[in-house]
Amino acid sequence: MVLASIAASPPSVKLILDTDMSGDCDDAGAMALLLALADRGECELLAIPVNRADRSKASAAAVDAIATYYGRPNIPIGTDKAGPTALQRTSAYAPALRDGFPNDVGPDDQAPDAVDVYRQALSAQPDGSVTICSVGALSNLAEILRREPALVRAKVRRLVVMAGEFPP
Repeated sequence: MVLASIAASPPSVKLILDTDMSGDCDDAGAMALLLALADRGECELLAIPVNRADRSKASAAAVDAIATYYGRPNIPIGTDKAGPTALQRTSAYAPALRDGFPNDVGPDDQAPDAVDVYRQALSAQPDGSVTICSVGALSNLAEILRREPALVRAKVRRLVVMAGEFPP
């Protein structure tokens, strides 16, 4: 007789992807990867705040187009309303995603505020259970930490940041 043991699968990671979704395609790739992991039950994508709006105001719609394409049209999406506009870029692909694929978020300036999206997503989760993955500017993170430090301390287990340049 052969006995097989079934290992308990680890719990799904509760994840917020904070993305700049403009300028280059690393964010689209990160989203595709996370949505594939969600399909496998390895993560639960709670929200996607956009931290650097595209000058075409298509960043949130591009995020929604990708999420909708991968079968998750209801992921909460918000945009940075307080961050520096000097960081905005013009993306070749954000407007193409907005115009070429179904989405219903609308222009970045009409999307919900990223901090409100953070607040709602974090409040709905158990303490110490959320991972935040940040790609791009840290403006949304700075703002939620300024406004809701106790909420972040209570709910966030891990922060993963793709970082590049750190000016003096």
